[in-house]
Amino acid sequence: MARDTAAALEAPRAASAPAKAEAKGEPKAKAQAAASPSNVIDWERLWLAIQRSSWMSIALVPIGEGIPTVRIAAALADVGRQHLGGKIVVDDATRVSLSTLQASLSELIDRADRAIVALSPLSESPAGIEIARAADAVVLCIALGDSTIAEAERIVRDVGREHVIGAVIVRHEKVEP
Repeated sequence: MARDTAAALEAPRAASAPAKAEAKGEPKAKAQAAASPSNVIDWERLWLAIQRSSWMSIALVPIGEGIPTVRIAAALADVGRQHLGGKIVVDDATRVSLSTLQASLSELIDRADRAIVALSPLSESPAGIEIARAADAVVLCIALGDSTIAEAERIVRDVGREHVIGAVIVRHEKVEP
């Protein structure tokens, strides 16, 4: 990777804690609050690592399915707001399609605030590739034990090696029913 500043940083386990708590019947707000305090340092490290590159928009690209890019984006935006103040927008582009692509691209390009864009797997969303290319930077979200090197290499080629600033490793935790 060309600008490998955030490479191999492990995402905090908080990324999957809200889903785990919700599965136990806890309210979403309580689940999110319970997930954040113990992992603030990890989120701050990740935030500071991605600050080594200049960007106004950053796309979180999952390598495989089941990676909670929207939750990762929300956690990063929360830490970013604490660090920089101001407005950092989370853009949920997990359902972008060809019919909504142009509007999404225009919104991303014309935005005055920093944006963290959550994407779905690019193998399921060809329009997502264009969103990732339009972002100033890309962070790959890799599921430990599930993501494949071949898929990661293909995505790096598709979005452009020069856009990829690193990768985040996410652990999948099984949710007990």
